[in-house]
Amino acid sequence: MANHLLRDWRTSRGLTLEEFGQQVGVSPYAVWSYEAGRRHPRPKVLAAIVRVTAGEVGADAFLPADPPAAPMEAAE
Repeated sequence: MANHLLRDWRTSRGLTLEEFGQQVGVSPYAVWSYEAGRRHPRPKVLAAIVRVTAGEVGADAFLPADPPAAPMEAAE
């Protein structure tokens, strides 16, 4: 799942992948990976993202939109 909230926040402030990465302590590729939904930030980086974005991009932004359905029990 792509993280459009993170990308939209970053680009609306005119920050490059490199600039935002420097602020949260990761490489530009890592930021791109988070935005593309290829990777999820580790807790320390997630805390930095929340701090840098003043909570506008929270931990919930990295949760799947639709959680997997619970398995159905067999009918008796």
